[in-house]
Amino acid sequence: MNELDKKIKELSKDFSIPEGYNQKVEETLDSIPEEHKSNSNIKRRGILFVVCLALLGGGLLLSQSEVAEASFFTHFKETVMDFFGLGEEESASIGVSSEKEKSVSKPDLMLELREKVIDRHNIYAMVKITAPTDINFEETLSFDYFAFCKGNNYNASRVLSGAKDCKLLEVLEGKKNVATYVVSLSSDEKLKEGSEVTVFFKDLMRNPNGDNPEMLVEGMWSVNLTVDYTVSEDIKVKGTDNMTYPFLKTEASLSKLELTPLGLEIVSDISTAPYDELGISDTTIAVRLKMIDGSEKVVASHDMEETIVSSGSSTFMKKKKRTLQTDTYQFSKTLNTSKVIGIYIEDFYILIKGQ
Repeated sequence: MNELDKKIKELSKDFSIPEGYNQKVEETLDSIPEEHKSNSNIKRRGILFVVCLALLGGGLLLSQSEVAEASFFTHFKETVMDFFGLGEEESASIGVSSEKEKSVSKPDLMLELREKVIDRHNIYAMVKITAPTDINFEETLSFDYFAFCKGNNYNASRVLSGAKDCKLLEVLEGKKNVATYVVSLSSDEKLKEGSEVTVFFKDLMRNPNGDNPEMLVEGMWSVNLTVDYTVSEDIKVKGTDNMTYPFLKTEASLSKLELTPLGLEIVSDISTAPYDELGISDTTIAVRLKMIDGSEKVVASHDMEETIVSSGSSTFMKKKKRTLQTDTYQFSKTLNTSKVIGIYIEDFYILIKGQ
């Protein structure tokens, strides 16, 4: 027996020949042309060798495929307890339990600044938002958090204070996942022309302030804008010590006033009022606009009257031994300042110059 026969015999001794194998070999040999039959013994041994290897390899493949089928082609393990080999009752008996978590894909949003209207204290920015196709914009959808800050990067220490709002303006017809929002700010601080401001939005939700808020798209997005005053029509009044009106059982005087189509800013000298009462007392100043047709528009009131203001804020500061109060109001609709002939601050009337 030559070396090849020995190797074949050694490899094949542990394998049983499948039924019909010999017949297949004979049929294969009979198909060989006559002139090649002199090599039939070699071919026979070669075929046997190949079959043995196939049987050997097939056995390995079969074994591996059975493992693979059990691991990947049936189902995933249902619980971590399955990994430990514990049933529910057994795991409970040894005081081990698990809590299943639901993972949700969080697709992204695309934001684009479309338009802006800005004066010294007010920003209105129209932002186009494109969401994944499975989201339909509607009134109940809003952001959990949004803010304006100085600079072109988010910085919590540089957030602009003042009232802010974000409202759905329009949903694109035929594409409910595309909408425009108007985000606005009535800032306590004067917006410096040429400065950079960043608007930040966090987490698009359904009913973010409701009882059952629903997260739709998780993340934070920003839009950058440059402050350039797009409002040119304004009215400015420089106050004097004689322009006084009642304030906290004493008097305050007007330091300055600025009226634009977007809002009104009034800075008052309230130095005669007790400083420790400013944070706990109602320091509201009643303000009305006198129109050229004789009508009046209420900006602020002590009596919960309907006003033309959507938001406003009041701040205090010390400046050169004086205490100043700044009241900033943002109008719900733009105002034609050319039709304003005067302003009432409490019972003091200011005639607008040039009217």
